[in-house]
Amino acid sequence: MSTIVPSTLAAANQATSATTERLRDAAGQFEAIFLRQILSALERTVQVGHKQSTTAESTYGSLVVQAVADSVAQAGGLGLVPVITSSIQASLARQTNDQPESHVPPASGSEGKP
Repeated sequence: MSTIVPSTLAAANQATSATTERLRDAAGQFEAIFLRQILSALERTVQVGHKQSTTAESTYGSLVVQAVADSVAQAGGLGLVPVITSSIQASLARQTNDQPESHVPPASGSEGKP
């Protein structure tokens, strides 16, 4: 016996899947930015041989930090993506459940008039 899924249910599932994918992408981007911030702070604390770096060294260091952060995030990162995604989904579910049903009261003076 086969089950027929109504088109509206299929569309809702597809929309939910698309939303989840967008959340994962955003969480991955957030994790990459977070890693960049951490690695940038680490880079500033490490001075090799001298106290001030040249503009070229600073630019190169920034590019290295960005490349390392992006590589770490693409390789699975720190494991923040599933945590962030599930947290946002739970928050959205709570917001959806907490919203009262919309009720539009009739315009004043219109009761009983044809």
